[in-house]
Amino acid sequence: MISNLMHKILFIILVIFCSNFASAFEAILVDPRQEMRAKSLFTLIRCTQCKGQSIKDSNAKIALIIRQNVRKQIEDGKTDAEILEFLEARYGEEINMNPKINKKNIILWVLPLLMLLIGGYLTLRKAKILGV
Repeated sequence: MISNLMHKILFIILVIFCSNFASAFEAILVDPRQEMRAKSLFTLIRCTQCKGQSIKDSNAKIALIIRQNVRKQIEDGKTDAEILEFLEARYGEEINMNPKINKKNIILWVLPLLMLLIGGYLTLRKAKILGV
């Protein structure tokens, strides 16, 4: 009886382990140059689930799907720019690991510099008042 229960538990553990392990394997491109190109693109694309990781480093299922999509588009002869444009149109600007400066996000690029200049000015002014 205990032996039968142990077998069931080991079987369940094995099934769980294998189902997670199987998703780690993914098809790669036959041409090594195309695969290198795909891997370099993976570093430019942010995982939509992990947010801080590129799809190259992510194990999320959506990252696997996007990697396969990129490989398929490379096989179809699309350029890097076309692939990135497609992904940006589908998932939004957040998919890009290197965001472009535009009207929507200019404040995010300018604000830190502005704060640094204001902080420096206030510090110098305070130092001048105190006579330091």
